[in-house]
Order: sequence, then C-alpha cells, then structure tokens
Amino acid sequence: MSHAAIQGASQKVTEAKEQIAVCKREFQAAMRAGDVQKQRLYESWIDHWHQKLAEEKRPRKRNAERSNTFKLDLHALHVDEALDEVAKTISDLSKMKCIWKVEVVTGKGLHSVKQNPKLLPAVKQYLAARLIEFWNAPGMVVFMLRPSAD
Repeated sequence: MSHAAIQGASQKVTEAKEQIAVCKREFQAAMRAGDVQKQRLYESWIDHWHQKLAEEKRPRKRNAERSNTFKLDLHALHVDEALDEVAKTISDLSKMKCIWKVEVVTGKGLHSVKQNPKLLPAVKQYLAARLIEFWNAPGMVVFMLRPSAD
C-alpha cells in the first residue's frame, strides 16, 4: 500500500472516530431531553460510523487478485532439460498460495542451427498438452499459474 493510500485510510479512521464521538454526545443529549426520535437517529449514525471504521480497519485481501512474477530462463539448455525445468517450476509454484505470472525465457532461436528455434515450440507444445493457456512475447512464453487444489 502506498504512503498516500495509508495516509488516506488513516484520515478516514480519524474522521469515523470523531463522528462517533459527536453522535454519542448528541445521543446522550437527546436521552436527557427525552427525544426518542433523535436518539434513534443518532443511534443509526453511530452504527453507520462504526461500520465505516470497521471497513477501514479490515485487512485488505492480498495475493487474491495480485500475482507474483517468476522468470524462468532456459537459455543454453537442451530441449529435454528445459522441459524438466518447466515441469519442476510448475510443480513448485502451484503449491504456493498465490497466483503466479510465469515468464519462460526461451530466446528467439538465433543461436540454433539455421536459426530454427527449438525451445520455444517445445515449451508451447508442453503447455498446450497440459491445457495451460499461454501467450507469446518476444523470446518467451508467458502464462498464469493458480494454486493447486490440494
């Protein structure tokens, strides 16, 4: 959370506490005056500001919508070694309780024989066979990985 966001939340908490104090004073004054209608009004405002206060103090969900990025660089690996690394990475990251954006760097195949890429198509085929949706970026394959159910 940024400094400005923390400061804004702090101001909202302070405002809610001040409003609760004002409403309590007014509620007590209405009680002393025997004004039941004002008592109910201030009682509802106290409830409202307590709810606002609880919302600001409630911890924000973290990692539920946010993702972490993991970059797996497969440069200089043979296809079988690279696919073993992809499998191990998927297995390890899926055990963690967050969403991962996985960037698998394969290179463009410029150093392959006849500049014919081998890693990039192999990784795409591996992911497609496991029904993992991915998208291309220059010299890499990117996919999202969610926690496993177990």
